[in-house]
Formats: sequence, C-alpha cells, structure tokens
Amino acid sequence: MKYHRRSILTAAALLTCLVSPASSASARQHPSPDERARKIAADYSVTFSRLDRTCDWQFCRDRRLRHLWELVGEWLAAYLDAHPAASASELAASLKDLHAPPGKTPWNIEGKVLEVRPGDFLVTASIFETGTFFILGRSGDGTARVKWSIDRFAASPTANRKLRCWRVHADCGPFYGSAASLPSTAAGDARFYVDANYAGNGSTVGAQTSIWTWNGRDARLLAVGGHLVMIEDQRQIEFDGQHLVVPTKEVPRSFSTVGGSLDPAGTWTVRLTPDGAEDLGHRWRDPELQWADELFEALRKGRETTRLAAPEVVRKLAPVLGDLDSLLMDWTATGGTPEVFRIALDAVTLTFTLQRDGDHRYATAVTVE
Repeated sequence: MKYHRRSILTAAALLTCLVSPASSASARQHPSPDERARKIAADYSVTFSRLDRTCDWQFCRDRRLRHLWELVGEWLAAYLDAHPAASASELAASLKDLHAPPGKTPWNIEGKVLEVRPGDFLVTASIFETGTFFILGRSGDGTARVKWSIDRFAASPTANRKLRCWRVHADCGPFYGSAASLPSTAAGDARFYVDANYAGNGSTVGAQTSIWTWNGRDARLLAVGGHLVMIEDQRQIEFDGQHLVVPTKEVPRSFSTVGGSLDPAGTWTVRLTPDGAEDLGHRWRDPELQWADELFEALRKGRETTRLAAPEVVRKLAPVLGDLDSLLMDWTATGGTPEVFRIALDAVTLTFTLQRDGDHRYATAVTVE
C-alpha cells in the first residue's frame, strides 16, 4: 500500500491537534512538585502580607486567616505527595520553608506534626498566639489532602460551644496549642488530646484541653474542659495509662487571687474507657485552701456551716464577713493533730485550729488579726 506525503503530513497535523492540547492541559493540571511548592509559598507570602496589615497576631481574627491555614495544609500535602515516606518530623521541618515576607512581622509559622495512625498526621500550627489544628492524610485517589480541620468542625451549629472559639473569626479566640497521642479505643480508632491556651496577656490565662478519636474519616470529641493556667506553672499533663491529669488554676468562689500566683492549684482528671472518656472533674491540690473557700462562701451567702466550723468560730468571723471577699496574700498549713491553718487576706488574717476526719476538716477555734 502506498501513502502520499501530503496524507502523512495531514494525519500528523491532525494527531498533533488532538494530542498536544490535552498533553499541555495535563501538564498545567499536574505541575511539578517544585512548581507546586513555589506557587503555594508565593500565595502564603502574599496572604501573610495582607493579614499583617490587619492582624494583631496575638489576637488575629481576620477571616482571611482561614486561607493562610489552608495554604499550610496544601504545603504539607504537596510535601507528602512528593515524599510519600515522609515522617512526622520531616513534615514539620518542611514548614520552615514557608516564610513571611521580608521586613514584615517577626512572627512566622510554627508547626508540630503527630502521626495519629498510619498515613494520617495531626498538625498543630500557630503564628505567635493564633493557632489551629487539622488532620492530613491520603484521600481515595491516593493524593494527600486535609481530611478534617477544627475550624470547619467548630463552625458546625452542633459543635460543643467550648470549641467554637477555634473558629478563625470567633470573638472569644484565638487558641494555640500542642497535641499528644493516647491509647487507641477498643475498636482501634486513634485517640489524642489537644492542650491549648487562649491568646492573652498576664500571668494567668484561659486554657482548654480536649480529647478526640480519629477513625480515618471523622474526628469525634470525647471530652473538653476549660480552665485557667498560670503560665509559669512547671507541672505537666500526666497520663498513667488510664487517667489523663491536667494541671489547672482553680477559681475560688469567695476570695480572689493575683495572676502571678499558682493558688489555688488544682487538676482536671479524665479517665479513658475502652470506647470513650469519663470526666472525673476538678480537684484542688490543697484541701485546706478549698475548705476555707467553702467556709467563707457559706458564711457570705448565709448557708449552713455546721459541718465546717464550730458555732464559736462562726461567731468570731461574723464581724469580718465583709473582709473575706478580698485578695489572698499568703497561707500556710501545718500537719499534726490538731492541724493549724493560717490564711492572710489583704484585709484580715485568720488562724484556724482544724480537726480532721479523713479528708473532712472542721474548725474548732479561730484567731482574728
């Protein structure tokens, strides 16, 4: 069979018209890893520059911040696609290549990455005291993407109200924090907790600890607690294999405390169950101080005090009831039988003689200064 040269050229031209545009479109749809990284980094720099003109990064609530967090997720997804065997530490290290524009705010992104189950990574990211967290992993087609984020979760009308401060534009936020793994449920779902602080000034700030499960598709909240924390408190969250114990600064009902004081120190405890978590509540570290708070509150509100103090003690305290609602300056407790408890408020100092019956305390005498 013979072929004419013109026919061959025409066929070649037709083939070029049919194939080349599709090939070019495919190339545009699938940029190289380096091109993808450069595009995300450029977008991040521009977005950061715009936010830097509107945000106090300690309290950034600009809605455009959501795009910045999306870019962080895209960056990590691109890195994971380019490095399928990347570890959590390698993913976290890659964030150092996302830069704020030169000459802008010194705050740059900080991120920690935790592998909560094979191939799924929990990311906590923040810029100074504005933060978020999300879960990154592979989708059905094998590409990496952000599979879940607290910002989207907190925007749901059914979300726990304590979590709504994680929304980018929430007036009560922002939060920033870190995360750690917990033992899996009986069904094999991953568990983790997020320990976060509210952005804020002062030595005592608001905090939140939340416990979650992750089944590869959805995150489910098991427990969440809000509390105060003194920023110089050296205690750490502890886990004994069953109980998660969170250090707190408790809130007295009668007297007040200064921000630079750890008192009244306490803990919030959650017990892990095979499929969930049980809130065991708060406990003060120093029972003597808690006893005093309970007595003072009962006296001020006119409530029953017979189980807390002898009638003679109540009579002696009657003239100074107005001084009990004041600032805690100092306190000491000496062991023995009886126990001596001294509490100094800014308006009055009281020294109690206490009898103990197990954890129960009862004042038999008081000296008022």
